[in-house]
Amino acid sequence: MTAGRLWKALDAVVSDVLPNLLAFDAAGAGGVVAVGFVTPAFAVAGAVLAVIPIAIHLLNRRRYRTMPWAAMDFLRAALRRNHRRMKFEQWTLLVVRCAVLALLGVALARPMACEPAGLAQAGARAGLHVLLIDNSLSMAYLANRSGAASHLDQAKVIGRGIIERLTAGTEAVAIVTAAAPAHVVLQPTYDLAAAGRALDRIDQTASHTDLVGALSLVVQIGRENVRQPFRRLDMITDAGRSGWETAETERLASLGQEISQLFQIRHFNVALPDQWNAAPVELAPQVPLVRAGFRTDLLAT
Repeated sequence: MTAGRLWKALDAVVSDVLPNLLAFDAAGAGGVVAVGFVTPAFAVAGAVLAVIPIAIHLLNRRRYRTMPWAAMDFLRAALRRNHRRMKFEQWTLLVVRCAVLALLGVALARPMACEPAGLAQAGARAGLHVLLIDNSLSMAYLANRSGAASHLDQAKVIGRGIIERLTAGTEAVAIVTAAAPAHVVLQPTYDLAAAGRALDRIDQTASHTDLVGALSLVVQIGRENVRQPFRRLDMITDAGRSGWETAETERLASLGQEISQLFQIRHFNVALPDQWNAAPVELAPQVPLVRAGFRTDLLAT
């Protein structure tokens, strides 16, 4: 078996065993206090390496035989006076050497404390990033940026930049769109390449912004992934007024409070300072009678 396959096998075994070894009951508190590792195989390797100084110490003790020699009596008397101090120094040095190797393995394993309500899961992921992308009609505004014609194009550029900075295999990505009706484009996944492809597939719509629906989906994702040690919501919108000033103001405020407890929040406003947008708010025929096959003039506000 190659070294790479052996390492993967060790990591897989530890991922199943280590949580049960590290979890312990919280002294009658009814919960469980536990610690997990992102890469538990490093913790095991550190423990194995910590045995090496002890083995060397034992081997060195067996290397020499005691031989009676009259001339050594004077030296033995001097050594006997300093024996206790030398023994303390040797044991201290041995403990330090073992601790250095063990702590190095623990540091490389990236320990994470779990909440008292849950069990530690070895190999637990480092975090969850939810991208909320506004693809409503106003995001079709042509801003003529370099490399991004519309606001939606700019939102995708920002989203790709966020995904590219994440660590593959340790940080998950979910994507939610805010155009009515809001929906989850991508459930939390650690496949960053798949997240990038899902982001590119988001289409421009002619719908209004359903911010309440989008944030409701974000809350649902946060509740389902509450054990993630780190959670962040990245909102990429043009901060359209119609999205925030809705008839569901109280619901929007309630969602905001819950999201602030579940996520760290960043908002990327892709709108321009002098931007304006025209949107149809009312459409009606110019005459009361509308007939199929005949021209009909419409009045738009």
